[in-house]
Amino acid sequence: MSLIYIQEHLIVQSWYRSDKILGKLYRAINEDDFLEDIRREIQLESRPRPKSLLERLFGFVQLQMSAAGIRLKSIDWLEFAKDLRIRFVK
Repeated sequence: MSLIYIQEHLIVQSWYRSDKILGKLYRAINEDDFLEDIRREIQLESRPRPKSLLERLFGFVQLQMSAAGIRLKSIDWLEFAKDLRIRFVK
C-alpha cells in the first residue's frame, strides 16, 4: 500500500496487486455485497424473532423455580456452580 497526498487533507490509498493469499482474499471480497448483507441482517434483527429453545427452556425453569418459591436473584450462582462441580466431579 502506498499513500498519495493530493491535497493537504486528502489522502488516497493506492493498493498494489499481490499474488499472495491475503491479496487474493482481499480482491475476492465484494464490498457492495458484504455491506448489503450487513444491512439485511440489521433489518432482520430489528424484527421480533421467535424464542430459541434455550430461551424457552430458561423461561420454563424460571416458572418452575418461582412456583417452588425459589427466587432466582437470591441465588449466588458462583457458589451454586462450585457446589454442582463438587457433587458431580467425584
